[in-house]
Amino acid sequence: MYFNDLRFYKPSLTLMVFFMTLGVSAQVVLTSALAPPVGTKLFFRELNSPAAFNYQRSGENLIWDFSTYPLSIPDSVMYIDPSSTGYQSIFPAAQLAVQLGENETGFIQYSTSDYALQGLVADVGFGPLAMPLTPPLPLFTFPYTYGSSINSTSKTLIKNTGAAFGIAADSVKYLVTMNTARLVRGWGNLILPHASYPGTLLERAITTQTDSMWMKIPFFGWISVPGYPTTTIDSTYNWITGDLLHPYAESGFDDAGQPYYVSILSDPSTSITEITPKLKSLVFPNPANNEIHVKLSNTISVDQIILYDINGNKMNVWSSVPKSVSFTASISHLMPGIYFLQIEQKGLPVERLQFIKR
Repeated sequence: MYFNDLRFYKPSLTLMVFFMTLGVSAQVVLTSALAPPVGTKLFFRELNSPAAFNYQRSGENLIWDFSTYPLSIPDSVMYIDPSSTGYQSIFPAAQLAVQLGENETGFIQYSTSDYALQGLVADVGFGPLAMPLTPPLPLFTFPYTYGSSINSTSKTLIKNTGAAFGIAADSVKYLVTMNTARLVRGWGNLILPHASYPGTLLERAITTQTDSMWMKIPFFGWISVPGYPTTTIDSTYNWITGDLLHPYAESGFDDAGQPYYVSILSDPSTSITEITPKLKSLVFPNPANNEIHVKLSNTISVDQIILYDINGNKMNVWSSVPKSVSFTASISHLMPGIYFLQIEQKGLPVERLQFIKR
């Protein structure tokens, strides 16, 4: 009787194991061994219609399929040797530097226990400025996997002349405090146009940034600049594979939970010759009071310039921009805070400029 029963159930057990193996994978576990080597170059494309992408934001064994969405012109991110930047004396412990844009470089330090951003060098309106973070901002704590979380606070203090900030004061102090809350809420199969990545982690990251500014006035000392402090919230989802400690897809979403941009890794075979050279438009003054001036990178007619707030809400659209190298817009109606200009020109990559409204 026993052998007859065993002979009857054996095929069923075999089929059950087969289907379980077919339908279930396991989430990746991130370690410091996945730090990008110097020379790593990643190409990304944005979805042309990010609001059309609806995705599950928590759970296990999920599927996120980006393979059929129209994409924009590619952009690139490159990891370089910190000694090649000219700023290693400011970030001596950095083992990696990552070029995030034409005028922005991040400095990274890592060990077997964590992977942290030491600070940035960026042009915020008056030339390149080094902004060390105290303490360094943790990006990963190892091992990092489904259910992992990070909660941290980092600060950077910028000191400069009042003229650099467009303020009638001897000196200005600008303090940025960033509170980050990150949680790996899901895992599953990330499907990109060129490949699939089983076990990918989906991380939700919320950064609350508080900006404070003081100016030094003769006989009065340090006083708060009107309109400060300000608080903004930036919310993203990051898809992180077991290949590299850099998101292979990213989505920013607004207060209503709607994506306002989605960026995905492009085909690794993309060559540098396929990338249109980076543009160099500029917004000034920055910070600004009542109006901003935009110096465009060329004289090609601009399709449109779109103004977004820090949460991705569309605030204004200028669709009839003259063929000129400059553009002026009133911002007197805006509340103090951080804003972005999206410049769209025929046949060129989209540019995004950040400015501060006082």
